[in-house]
Amino acid sequence: MEQNYSRQFMIQETSRTRTAVQSKAGSDSQADINPPVEDQDTKMLVDMYSIMVDSVLEGIQNYSRTLSVHKARARVVDQICEGCRAYPVLAKYIQRKSDIVFTIEAYDQDGRSHAVEEGTRSLFLKSASISLYDVPSTLVPGKTLGSLVFSEIFQDSVISIQKEDGTLELNGEALVLTSLIPRYKGWPLRSKADPSEALHSLNKYGRLMLPGEMVRVCTDKNLTHPVSTAEFFAYEAAIVLVFQRSLVLSLDKDNIKSIKMFVGDSSERLVALMVEVYPSNIPAFLQSEDHIIYITVAPKSKAKLSLFKEVLPEWKSYDSLPHVDLAESYPSAFQQTQSYYICRAQQLQLEFNNEFHPSSPYHHVQGKFSNLDKFMTHFSVSSVTSLPTTSLPIMLQEAEEVATNPSEDVVPVSNFHGITVTILGGIPGSHKEQLCDTLLYLTESHIRWTVLRQTVGATKSVLFGELQDTLSKMWNAMRRRLSSSDTSHRLLLVTPGYTDIKDVISAILNHPNPDVQSHVRIGSVTVCIDPFISFIEHRLTYPNLLNQCNQGFVNNILITSATSIQQNSSLEEIQNLLRSVNSDVAFFLAEKGNVKRSMDVDAILSETAFMENKKVRAREMLCPGWSLGLYKTPSSLSFTMEDTEVTFSQPLVRNAFINKLRGLKGQITHYPFSGNIFVVHGYATFTDSEGLMDVQYIVTSDQLSVNKHTNKSVANGDGLHLTRKKHCLVFTGHQLQVNQVKDWLRTCGRQKPELKKPISKKDLTKEEIKKIHKQHHLDPLPAGWFYNGTQFVSFDGEKQDLHPSLETFIQEYIDEKNKEITEFNNEVRNSAGQFVDLFA
Repeated sequence: MEQNYSRQFMIQETSRTRTAVQSKAGSDSQADINPPVEDQDTKMLVDMYSIMVDSVLEGIQNYSRTLSVHKARARVVDQICEGCRAYPVLAKYIQRKSDIVFTIEAYDQDGRSHAVEEGTRSLFLKSASISLYDVPSTLVPGKTLGSLVFSEIFQDSVISIQKEDGTLELNGEALVLTSLIPRYKGWPLRSKADPSEALHSLNKYGRLMLPGEMVRVCTDKNLTHPVSTAEFFAYEAAIVLVFQRSLVLSLDKDNIKSIKMFVGDSSERLVALMVEVYPSNIPAFLQSEDHIIYITVAPKSKAKLSLFKEVLPEWKSYDSLPHVDLAESYPSAFQQTQSYYICRAQQLQLEFNNEFHPSSPYHHVQGKFSNLDKFMTHFSVSSVTSLPTTSLPIMLQEAEEVATNPSEDVVPVSNFHGITVTILGGIPGSHKEQLCDTLLYLTESHIRWTVLRQTVGATKSVLFGELQDTLSKMWNAMRRRLSSSDTSHRLLLVTPGYTDIKDVISAILNHPNPDVQSHVRIGSVTVCIDPFISFIEHRLTYPNLLNQCNQGFVNNILITSATSIQQNSSLEEIQNLLRSVNSDVAFFLAEKGNVKRSMDVDAILSETAFMENKKVRAREMLCPGWSLGLYKTPSSLSFTMEDTEVTFSQPLVRNAFINKLRGLKGQITHYPFSGNIFVVHGYATFTDSEGLMDVQYIVTSDQLSVNKHTNKSVANGDGLHLTRKKHCLVFTGHQLQVNQVKDWLRTCGRQKPELKKPISKKDLTKEEIKKIHKQHHLDPLPAGWFYNGTQFVSFDGEKQDLHPSLETFIQEYIDEKNKEITEFNNEVRNSAGQFVDLFA
């Protein structure tokens, strides 16, 4: 190519492969003021290279959305072919697609290449490369100009989404790690002159007002990203930009169509000159569809001061350049490029801020990658799990608070027609039942409740069948009343035992009836915590106590004891522990569940708190896939609690039963707690009363309640009604043996008396003999005996301390006792049918 200036395209090897356009000077003369005129081949190659850049970035985005190299390759080839249609000479070239090679490869931390599997996400860094081989010339038929190669290194993030119809799709985001490296460089090869010397010959443009301050120059094309630095010279009748490698661009009234300037709303904002140019005599890499060259000036810089103080007033007083108009904002093409949504204005602003203000390492990198925040948010979600989600806008923190998602319908309170569930949780003894009673009392005048709680003495959980059956009955009853003003209803649910809150919530939101599922929502979840029964030993908490307080699943934690004790260590310890588990939960104090503050009641009875965006996101991040029933609760490393149900037919002896309960605390053994009883609850009758009594005893806190039985499973509406046996107690503990529990309970019933054996003299104790003698020592003496005041004396001179007829008295005593024993035994035999074993 023998012309005044010719172009030679070469392949440069850097951290990513780039194509550099180099200008070969025909002589060693002084550099010209204007850049050399580009021939048709040069413009075509630059255009094709720009298309390659756009195609690779589009291919990266397509791959991150599909995980398919084949689809990404097809998209890239199609875009290359579409962009090359502007050149008729390339018609045959683009038909021969074998010369267009696009590849995506993965690299591990040691730089070893790995194949990218179709449809499978890889966490390795990836390289997307495109090569155009044997590009034909537009000037010389049959001549080949050479080859073009472009490549980017990127990290992708992919999230699986489940749509309303159950189908899955992928949402992707990519961070191009090599976007810091300029994609285009152009320079004359043999020019030895300093371009600043050529500026002295620009006297025809008038006085020099701004002598070579550094600015950044770009267009809306991806080819000019990252933005290039240039020296900015402002003359009375021209704008001159001097790039690196001696490339000089002068813009006068013959090149400039219009000038606009964006100032911003503060002195900290960058200033941008938007120069609309005629495409002729403009280097190909600066030509764009909108024909605008963006010149950005740093805030608080000398260039900005001179621009406002000297340049703009001078341009306004002369008619040598188009009038500078004030723009209210950047053009949309500059703010968001078509390929991968990089806000260039934001990136430039961050770079300028980092130059003039101290910044953290992250903010410094953020100024280099303008989509870093968006990618990191996306990556923080995708790195948690590969399971699908139904709440992508919320997960990416892009949804407004009123947004909805398929599985968790967030509807304004006034427009919701269905069942709102308020959940009260906590381990046994945490006073959650008292909190339920308090809420019912405080709201009895204005809220119609259906209350569902575990029946006393039941071991079968209400989580699935019973709970879902209650919701179905409530919804069926509501549908018959939808024509009335009462279009919503409230369910107050008290979780049973040591149940995990996640299981309760999942049972509600995953109702098998789609109609019921779409008309049920959870208003709020409150967990009751008693600091005195939170730790079973040392700092080991009871099973599921911390799980019940997981972030995202719980709105409020109610401390139900130690609220009036100043500087209570138990309260401080449990609060610190719970705060480490759930950092955004609200803590309330309510002794034994008696809530008094109106703001606390409002928070507990909230109808929308559970569905706040931050709660939804926390749930999905902590337990991925739980809303779709895909999350499996990991097995607990600590011990578990089991319920042992014991039914019996006879009343208990109240005092014996209570004494046995009180003695359980002293029988608790250390880890692994085998055979320990922690909770006893149920219902029974006592020998001193006829009515059925509800019994609950918390061993560790010695909380005993024995009250007249009332059915509190359901109140104020249709719901769950469970049949019950007459006597039933449930023992909650670890590795309990049924036979041992029954033997323990037998000692609390009426004991069947055993038959007594007749006694003889050898069965009498010395104390009994002394007692007999004391009772008869004044009885008449037999003939021949008298009492001298100290001893019994016979006429034969025999002396003794005991009555002479003592043996007769002993025999009479034995006969009397044997008679009583005989009568007792006869009575026992006659009343044997009245003493029945508890479990007979």
